[in-house]
Amino acid sequence: MIDDKPDQTQVVVGVDDSKQVQYTTLPALDRGHGNADINHRFVFAGVWDIAAGYHFGSAWARQVLGGWQLSTIAQVQSGRWFTAGASSDPNNDGNSSTDRPPGVGRNSFEGPNFMTADLRVSKDIGLWERAKLRLVFEGFNITNRANYSSLLTTQYLFNATTRAFTTAAGFLTPTTTFDPRILQLAASEIHVLTAPPPCAAWNNGKVDYVSPSKDLS
Repeated sequence: MIDDKPDQTQVVVGVDDSKQVQYTTLPALDRGHGNADINHRFVFAGVWDIAAGYHFGSAWARQVLGGWQLSTIAQVQSGRWFTAGASSDPNNDGNSSTDRPPGVGRNSFEGPNFMTADLRVSKDIGLWERAKLRLVFEGFNITNRANYSSLLTTQYLFNATTRAFTTAAGFLTPTTTFDPRILQLAASEIHVLTAPPPCAAWNNGKVDYVSPSKDLS
């Protein structure tokens, strides 16, 4: 997805400076990868009722081996694009949030990829005829992979006195990550509601059984 940095929310001077183009009179110079441009993305989700289709011979086996469910959702995607910056307002337009090094386009660097997998295991235990206890174990980012959410993007430092660029230390160094592995346990009581018995209504001298929601007028 290619665009020229459209952003209808740049309304507050100072706060929204980074949402502007580098040169307001030459917006075409900001044509590049869109901020939401992701080249590849794969998502997998699945649910497995582990004991589905099995017939247990005893109530004990049914309680221990039945009622298990495994589910997962996994996501793999390529990195998002970002813009390398230059400090100290080289183009002298009063906005130091949009400047790039000479010859460097907007969103010309691809960030690190993103991979995560979540897992859920649940067990239903019958309490009585219309109620059961559900035990749940959930793990998010189960592999505890470090997925970086931001990087140091200043590539060059600009000296306004000498009009010279020097390489910035730490360019492309990760600074923050998304959530690490999170584990949680839960329990809930589930009540199974059944439909009420049908109602009897007269229909031309015959008994007609209908659901309670049917109009009997």
